Amino acid sequence: MKEQSVPRSFRIDNDVIKILTRIAEDSDVTLNLLVSNILKEYALTRHNLNKFGTITLSRNTFMILLNGINEKKIAEIAESAATNFLEFANQLLLPSGFPSFRHILKRYLCEGCGWANYYEVNSQENDYIVLTHNYGETFSTFLKYYVSRVLTEFRMGVPLDDIKTHRTCITIPFPPKVLARMHPITAFLERTGEEAGIENIPL
Repeated sequence: MKEQSVPRSFRIDNDVIKILTRIAEDSDVTLNLLVSNILKEYALTRHNLNKFGTITLSRNTFMILLNGINEKKIAEIAESAATNFLEFANQLLLPSGFPSFRHILKRYLCEGCGWANYYEVNSQENDYIVLTHNYGETFSTFLKYYVSRVLTEFRMGVPLDDIKTHRTCITIPFPPKVLARMHPITAFLERTGEEAGIENIPL
């Protein structure tokens, strides 16, 4: 179903319009679609992140900090940091369960904060969420313990050992058809109704 739109007029600085026009051309989309997506991302994601509080580090600085910590401490930090995810879910008035977990993981941590690239893939036995990144094995370990704690608190028991880590990704298994359950906001944001898949991920 095509999303309904409402015509509105805004005044935007000319230099900003020039930049947006160039971005739209480089991205092969219309200026209207680009601006609409920017406003949608702010209203449904960035606005809430700003209220919760985030910071930005350069990739090199982040890697230096991360690689100076051993696995035991990484696990402790990840499990402690996962409380932020749970607090964020409470602030957004989201109930425990997969739709809320998927919504925050995909829209906020991956797309909003840039932790990883979010994919969903299918096999004969399970569906998988795959989080890919370029921060190395240590960050995969962090993600594994972080996600495991959240899944436990959300009463979605995926055993820790079932979450597989690799140098550039982690894979999280779910029973078939679980990934089809979306939070209403996520369903609204999905333009095609389907998640992009990736190939050659070691499950």
